[in-house]
Amino acid sequence: MYHSLISSLINNDGGFATVWRKALVDLDSLTEDEEVRFFAFASALFRFFEASHVQWRRGQLDDEHWRSIEQQALIAAAQPGLRGFWAIRRNWHCEAFQLWFESLPAVEAGQLYNKLQPNKPRQTKTGHGSERRD
Repeated sequence: MYHSLISSLINNDGGFATVWRKALVDLDSLTEDEEVRFFAFASALFRFFEASHVQWRRGQLDDEHWRSIEQQALIAAAQPGLRGFWAIRRNWHCEAFQLWFESLPAVEAGQLYNKLQPNKPRQTKTGHGSERRD
């Protein structure tokens, strides 16, 4: 579901890139239709993070793969628009995921798509704020 949603939103409609860029900075800048599109995508993104977190905690996802997902979540957590989404929709996620996501260390938001100033999160230990159950 996650990959097909991304494909349809980004590949089939070039206008979504504009919605995404605007939303990352300021949710209030979106029209009602843009907000629906952003929330649909952000919901899928957070479901991917949550499912990966659950799989990692259960030993079904290797540490190397988990670290790359965790780094993406760190950068996502720094984006004002995704923080706004989280404030509205956090209750859609399990308590363990809420605690993990909210325990991520703060990183500078930066501009995700500026090649000259890449956003590099701080190094974190694997599974920040969570215990893996093997």
